[in-house]
Amino acid sequence: MTGAAKWLGSLPVVFISGFAMLAIGLLIRSSAASIGGDLLDFQMTGADAIARLQELRRTPNGIEVHRFISGRLDMAYPLAYGLFFASLAIRFSKSHSLLLAVPMVLAVGFDVAENLTQLQGLAGDEAALGAKSFLTPAKFAFVVLGMAVAVWICLTSLWRRWRS
Repeated sequence: MTGAAKWLGSLPVVFISGFAMLAIGLLIRSSAASIGGDLLDFQMTGADAIARLQELRRTPNGIEVHRFISGRLDMAYPLAYGLFFASLAIRFSKSHSLLLAVPMVLAVGFDVAENLTQLQGLAGDEAALGAKSFLTPAKFAFVVLGMAVAVWICLTSLWRRWRS
């Protein structure tokens, strides 16, 4: 096991990143409630994001609140969930390979790119939101893949321990 894999798979990293993921997720959820509807993160196409942006403009402080969520909270959130699921997969795998983190690394990259695109849209560049038609589905695909890898590895690890 390499030094990086050893650190990533350590219990403190699993627990701290898991706690951060839950805490930031709750902050995003409570902040999003103040804008009365979904965040741009859940709009799967550029056209849907532009329509939601129009709604946000009619909501008091909608743009400002969303800018805070996308620019701060949702920049930290991918790092927290990515680290949590990657560290979980590495900790419980037999190989402890860093390759197990690849889906989450890609998910984090797509999520951050999506956030930057949303910030451009919130600043008035609606055309930038067209990129969400690619970025958002890619983000969700890699998040689901990374979560599935982590859950599968945890379940097979439990199975091996139960059988021995």
